[in-house]
Amino acid sequence: MKKSHRAIDIFAQNIRFARRQKNLSLEEVASRTSSHQATLSRIETGKGNPTLETCGQLADVLDVDLQDLLDPNYIGKALQSPHS
Repeated sequence: MKKSHRAIDIFAQNIRFARRQKNLSLEEVASRTSSHQATLSRIETGKGNPTLETCGQLADVLDVDLQDLLDPNYIGKALQSPHS
């Protein structure tokens, strides 16, 4: 995975990782938030610009702290955690 330090790219990578860790499809996440599947896809590829409300909804659905989704080290920490 290409490493980026832009906040939107970090958020995108972490959202995709967290969703996959929970074995949720984009469709399932969309049905639990007020976002469309295409919007979520754009967010996960770093092409979308989610509102703070959407970011909070995604964090809630994925059971992740919003601050973790902005952490460039989140994936590494999650992979090292015994709860992953």
